[in-house]
Amino acid sequence: IMLSVCVLVLATAGERITYKMVIDRLTPFRTALVLAVLGLSMVVYNIIVFFKRAFTHDITEDMTQFASRPLLLIALLDTLIFGVQTISASGVSPTMTVILLHANTPIIVYGSHCAFPERKYGEVQNRGAQIIALAILVSISRPIIDLTTDENMAYSAATLMYVGASALQGFVMLFKEKCLTEYGKRMDCLCLCAWLFTYQFAIALVLSPLFYILQDLLSNEPQGFP
Repeated sequence: IMLSVCVLVLATAGERITYKMVIDRLTPFRTALVLAVLGLSMVVYNIIVFFKRAFTHDITEDMTQFASRPLLLIALLDTLIFGVQTISASGVSPTMTVILLHANTPIIVYGSHCAFPERKYGEVQNRGAQIIALAILVSISRPIIDLTTDENMAYSAATLMYVGASALQGFVMLFKEKCLTEYGKRMDCLCLCAWLFTYQFAIALVLSPLFYILQDLLSNEPQGFP
């Protein structure tokens, strides 16, 4: 178990480091990066699902009957969150990106009491959520002060937008779980991800001008939309 935990921690840390490095190296192309990641994910998942349906019987018709309306809403929210996080992350320090990313944890823990009244978390989980919430409040105190004094506006706005998107991610995760619970049928996660990424890529294409404007607004020297 400890070995699995260590591998998970290293994989998560490596993903965060790589994510930040890519964003910092592609700062002028963050909107294109959003489209590239979602487009590549769409292609990979659809290829996997195609071969899985063609050569196995693991995916049945019942697994593809998930309602399209909540799926579209989830895709829209996921696209907005990923786009805002990717665009604003370039203005956030590497350490802060890791800390603020966990803003969804207190939302999930305390939001579960409303979404799933029968669910109970132990003292350790509640205490952990409180510590994370305290760390986030301390981390964003400086950007909030800078906003009130008109200092480091781009950095402060990027930090607050990043933590806001991370917090919204917690509500979206609860919404996903609620939808799947109410659906109550067996699902294939790869098929579901293929549909989600297809919707997300289409939505990202439509929203790309807005992402480009946001990217410009969060820069140190906004140039205006051409």
